[in-house]
Amino acid sequence: MRAIISCSACGLDRADQGTPCPHCGAPPVTASFGARKAVAVLFADIVGSTAMIAGDPEAAHDLLRPALDLMAASVRRYGGTVNRVTGDGVMALFGAPAAMEDYVLAACCAALATQAEMPAAAPGIMVRIGIHAGEVMIYPVRPDGAPGL
Repeated sequence: MRAIISCSACGLDRADQGTPCPHCGAPPVTASFGARKAVAVLFADIVGSTAMIAGDPEAAHDLLRPALDLMAASVRRYGGTVNRVTGDGVMALFGAPAAMEDYVLAACCAALATQAEMPAAAPGIMVRIGIHAGEVMIYPVRPDGAPGL
């Protein structure tokens, strides 16, 4: 399989290797076929958020923001990467994009820290957290948001 190189700056796909991008001059970066990684995926969401946020979107933001900030801070503190933020939760990766030796332990520590610190950060808000660990395929994402398959 011949690798297609995507430009990290403009997203141009091209088959040439080791040359600057002919469109913007940036060096090529990632091959498009992905890599196998051992990761832990953490999902955390706020319990009962739909009822809490009915009505004014700005009030909902003010209510949920401290909880979301704490979730993201806990993930980063233990070396994880916030992959996605939804209206009431986060999806985080431990072990990707950068490999980690203790990725499962780090995810567990982030989950426990979130649970322990939530009452002070966002009184009255409870969080559900699930963690799954295993091997996954990680694919690069082009600047236009499309997967680099």
